[in-house]
Amino acid sequence: MKKCLLIHSSFNHLGGAEMLSFRLINSLIKSGYKVYVLQIGKKIDLNEISRWSGIDVNEKHIEQINSCTINLIDKIMAGRKLSLLRYALALRLSRLYNKRYDLVVSSFGEMPLEIHNGFQFIHAPLFSASSDNLKYLGFSSDNILKEIGRKFYVFLSRFIAGWSASKVEKFFSIANSKWSAEEIKKCYPNIEVDYSYIGASTKKVFTESNIDSLWLNRKNSVAILGRVAKGKNIELAIEFIEKMRIDIPDLHLSIFGSPESEEYRLEIENLIKGKPFIKWYIGLSRDELEDKISTHKWGLHCSIYEHYGLSAIELQRLGCITFVPNSCGQKEVTNNHLLKYSSLNELLYNFKEIFHSPQLINEANISRLEVIKNHTIDRHDEQMSKIFYERY
Repeated sequence: MKKCLLIHSSFNHLGGAEMLSFRLINSLIKSGYKVYVLQIGKKIDLNEISRWSGIDVNEKHIEQINSCTINLIDKIMAGRKLSLLRYALALRLSRLYNKRYDLVVSSFGEMPLEIHNGFQFIHAPLFSASSDNLKYLGFSSDNILKEIGRKFYVFLSRFIAGWSASKVEKFFSIANSKWSAEEIKKCYPNIEVDYSYIGASTKKVFTESNIDSLWLNRKNSVAILGRVAKGKNIELAIEFIEKMRIDIPDLHLSIFGSPESEEYRLEIENLIKGKPFIKWYIGLSRDELEDKISTHKWGLHCSIYEHYGLSAIELQRLGCITFVPNSCGQKEVTNNHLLKYSSLNELLYNFKEIFHSPQLINEANISRLEVIKNHTIDRHDEQMSKIFYERY
């Protein structure tokens, strides 16, 4: 059996990149590889991953690389995400191992390694220090000192990883959206890059074209899904629901997701305190999550700088007519212009337009069905398996 080293930042925090990692692992296993995982984080609990993502990985074909060095680094960085720095350290440590493997894969970003056989899945150019790129990596500040500090962090990570553009450009790459692929090409002009919509997996999927059938027993509520973190712009959803209730007083908001930090948890709890029309669900099982979301009519995605928008796909699969920011990769997860917004005012206007028009509601549902058809995990995973089989 061939051996593959898969490099990731950390599985301490679970999000779209981590879900993709385990789907890549399954594609590699199907292509005849045993997969060895290198990441700076706690030991991966495959049962927890399965409960969270619905993805089952054959534990006979996966092995986790562990060492005193990895454990020490993880303890030093405890409580801090520092995803780019963790990834840079994982890349650095991989030099001790990568010559033993037939293929080295990154499921997190650019892979500046001096190896013969490599593949990289790049969500966005992580090692870019331009101001525009820093924004879509979740960092924004009008404080020049903070921006300088962030750029120092990027350059430090470059140094640790041994980054150079020419090293990254050696390897074939896949991005998770057309927008991401274009951004990657701007940073690495000589790279061979394509894109593949990674799709989403939910146990439930609602394909009713008749809106009355779809909305039978659903509440007039808006669902948002995913990590509750600074960059996810949860505050916008709260402001939206408060203003929207002036015209639609029975409208409610449900937040589904765990807080990324205790500080941010307290911040959001203070914002929703005394507002019984907003509920926050934390720690639900996958089945409980899908059951609750599928009682909602509406979905909302708030993160402005998203490389793809996995949760927006999941919301649509679960029957929610979902609004997304008209920016970055998530604008590709709907083809209905009224479901895209560039500001809170535009979101309020578009929501009211659709809410009060049966015709626009039906058109939005048709758009939702097209998304379900075009953004499937089967299509993406088959493409990945084909790449691993034909190229490597």
